[in-house]
Amino acid sequence: MKIGVIGVGNIGKEIIAQALKRRWEVVFGLNRSGVFNSKLEKIDESKNYKKYIPQCDVIFLAIPTTDDGVRAYRYINEIVGLGIPVVTCEKGALANYYHKLEKNLDRIGFNATVGGSSRILDFAKEYRNKNIVAVHVVLNGTMNFLFNELSQGRNPQRAVNRAVAQGYTEPQAKKLSGVLSVESEIDIPNKTSILFNHLNATPTKVRARYFKPEALSEEQVEKLLKEAKNWRYIVSISKNPISEEKLCGFEYHVDGWYISAGFKNVYANKKYQELVLPGVGNKIILVDDKGNTYAHFGIGAGQEITVQTMMEEAESLAKS
Repeated sequence: MKIGVIGVGNIGKEIIAQALKRRWEVVFGLNRSGVFNSKLEKIDESKNYKKYIPQCDVIFLAIPTTDDGVRAYRYINEIVGLGIPVVTCEKGALANYYHKLEKNLDRIGFNATVGGSSRILDFAKEYRNKNIVAVHVVLNGTMNFLFNELSQGRNPQRAVNRAVAQGYTEPQAKKLSGVLSVESEIDIPNKTSILFNHLNATPTKVRARYFKPEALSEEQVEKLLKEAKNWRYIVSISKNPISEEKLCGFEYHVDGWYISAGFKNVYANKKYQELVLPGVGNKIILVDDKGNTYAHFGIGAGQEITVQTMMEEAESLAKS
């Protein structure tokens, strides 16, 4: 299989490495400074990347989200318009332009945008037609990891250092306050938007930019540190209004559905106790109108496993 990689940072380099192990041909890699071959040797100027796209069977999109996803959306729209599938881990495009990309979702692999290798989106799609009335989900493996560490009495900065060393955090986040800010104010709203739209609960598609997440105050951070065992960041989506104690996060209402996200006390709801997970785990719980539950757990962070998911999607799309 012949591939192209747009974005050759840590994820992009891992994609190239795993592709070469599979004996795939890497036609090109692209970043702002140029077009590169599989050995990361520059072969052209970045402005000329378009001529390499038709040579590929699949394009991987691994750029960081530095805007609302419009740059990634333009890449995806351009590439699928040429009849070539795209596999992406960038969240902004699907989080804010799902309504525009929806008609081409059969040519876009985006499991890696939500839940790393957990395939939460596949699970949600499989069960979304069972008269679902409520969803409870842990979408962020990084914060789950940190709060497991804090629950065990680990020093906050050491917990962050471990997360950084494992590649679970965004490159710019090196302290606890920075990690919590990036994950709760950017990452989770993006993932929530993608998940809600993928559940197909309503014709109206939400956009992450509509959510207005509150930042954690210093007092709230102190509370979380002291009571780390009691709190996890949980997103709930329900057909009934949600009234509960939570720290920071956001709320949103659309077409009879209520979204509530934030740090929640796991002892306030039996379903939440099922969301105290090991490591960088992610888990989704779907509840139907008869009270039946459908749950799925998977690993939600990590460079290598995320790329593994992208590779599997690329193989599937190339065959379709």
